[in-house]
Amino acid sequence: MMSRSRLLVVLCTLALGWLAPPPASAFYILSPKSEPCHERLMLGALGAEAEPFGSAGSAGPKLVSLLTERVRASGVPDDEETRAFVDETAQRYGFSAQSWAEKFVLASFVAGVRQPDTDGLSVIKFNETRSLHLQDGNQPKHSLRQSDHDYEGGDAAAIERAREVVVERLERARSSWQTDEELLERARWSFAYYGEVDVWLVAAAFHLGRAAHVVQDAYAHTLRDDEMRVVAMSNFVDVVEERYFEPRDGPAHSKRLDKCDTDESAFDEMRVVEAREATVELVAVLGLVLSESASRTRLEELLDRPLNRVYTLREGCTVDNAYCGSAWAPLAASEPTEPYNLTLCATGDPSSPRSLHGALIAAAVASLVVVWRLARARGFRSRSRRSTA
Repeated sequence: MMSRSRLLVVLCTLALGWLAPPPASAFYILSPKSEPCHERLMLGALGAEAEPFGSAGSAGPKLVSLLTERVRASGVPDDEETRAFVDETAQRYGFSAQSWAEKFVLASFVAGVRQPDTDGLSVIKFNETRSLHLQDGNQPKHSLRQSDHDYEGGDAAAIERAREVVVERLERARSSWQTDEELLERARWSFAYYGEVDVWLVAAAFHLGRAAHVVQDAYAHTLRDDEMRVVAMSNFVDVVEERYFEPRDGPAHSKRLDKCDTDESAFDEMRVVEAREATVELVAVLGLVLSESASRTRLEELLDRPLNRVYTLREGCTVDNAYCGSAWAPLAASEPTEPYNLTLCATGDPSSPRSLHGALIAAAVASLVVVWRLARARGFRSRSRRSTA
């Protein structure tokens, strides 16, 4: 018979696997226990989401229309996997569109803005997503320090790499526009309890979404002064790998700054507005570049202003001077990220009835999530069959 302590470990592992969010999701993406912050910011910048995530006067509708017309002219994919992906995404995120081609474009933006957190994997695959977030080379995709971004030069190095990632992503978006052969590309997408499949995406929309994720994370992974200049870039990988030393590594990644509920406080509403406007500016740049068939040099020129807005650094701010008195610092320190372990399920004696009771509750909740997701998956497969009939 399984011992009480071993049962506890099994149940905790089950609960962690199903319920734990991706480790470094700054702001949040949609999961069984988190709200779709990144997706709402992306859709808002495109004019498909209401305020505060949406923005009046955005160039988003023009970009969506430009991409939709090009996709329609070159031929819209009609394979079962892609159609199911588009239909499910449109329903999940509640965006309406005039045509299936337009829904395809919007779904591609959503896939892109989610990609840095999931790489197309299911969010309940905790081990895989945790490994993804601990890769040192992936830190700039979230506006975070790499492990070698240390001491006084660490902030500047982290900013430089984040800016490079944004430019690289938008260059992929620009170059994909040049020929019909590169207009679409295949990428991994996960359906609940259906597995990962490769689907077609509009490449320009997908890569803009990936770039938008980087700049949005810059308002969850930085400390700033009253003029919105960066005073410090946060560190995730050294914290979670248990080698963190703040004077060297900068401020720890903060669970508090991941919050994007604008009902939480005026501070969070301000950060959402800043992230939204940064995304709007990326949308405007790409729309201009594509409509002009502009060069990479022109793209980089147009990106200077929005990236300077997001990443202007105020030097000389360290833990020794409380990051130049940033009002963001005490809030970030109120809920720092810590190394992940099974203490989520139990404290003290793991064989105690109280600890076992907590684990059983967690496992029960996980089971309810399983049942709910299976029901949704069956509904999805039924809708998919009807839509392709």
